Amino acid sequence: MHEEDESQCPILLAMTTQTVYRSKTEVFRRKDGVPVPVSLNAAPLSDDAGAEGVVISFQDFSEIKNYQDEIQRLAYQDTLTGLPNRRVLDERLALALGMSDRHDRCLALMFLDLDHFKAVNDTYGHDAGDQLLKEIARRISTCVRKTDTVVRMGGDEFIILLQEVAGPESAERVAAKILEVVAEPVVLTEGKARVGVSIGIAIAEGQTVTPEQLMEQADSAMYEAKRAGKNQYYVWG
Repeated sequence: MHEEDESQCPILLAMTTQTVYRSKTEVFRRKDGVPVPVSLNAAPLSDDAGAEGVVISFQDFSEIKNYQDEIQRLAYQDTLTGLPNRRVLDERLALALGMSDRHDRCLALMFLDLDHFKAVNDTYGHDAGDQLLKEIARRISTCVRKTDTVVRMGGDEFIILLQEVAGPESAERVAAKILEVVAEPVVLTEGKARVGVSIGIAIAEGQTVTPEQLMEQADSAMYEAKRAGKNQYYVWG
């Protein structure tokens, strides 16, 4: 180790400055190269003559780190489908609206509510309903770009944020594709099931609009699609 590197070593600084160094972000590596997160303490060791060295203690932090990572993951993920949750949507929608307003670009927010989902639960049970929701979530995700966000709001409701679209027609094409893939039968353990989806679409075109207002527009548009006969999309405004 070069002298300049030694001067920056926090463990050596613990001895020279006579202060305790504590860290929970250190990483050791096993012989096979696997990283191991550790918590580390370095305390100066001295006698009447002055500094003599450093006492170092460390503890495998893997279990705690894994637990913390899992808590962080659950805070942003729907536990049933693995999709992002409402918290992720709120953050990304606020950012996307700011970009839309500054650069005069369109974005679309789509509110999806499954049609006849209750019949699946009533016929096959809630486990089958959960199985169907996971499959529908997978199908919806195949209809959008990697830059878009598909969120499960809870129950049989989903929201899609299309961060940049050419106009309403682009969102309508996505909606039409979703209608097609959702309509395909879902093979469940208990049998086959079919559901539809009503989709409400709200467009922001660079104007000042709040996330709450856009959500309300998409939600209202979805109910218009329901009233018009279900299994279709409706564009707000």
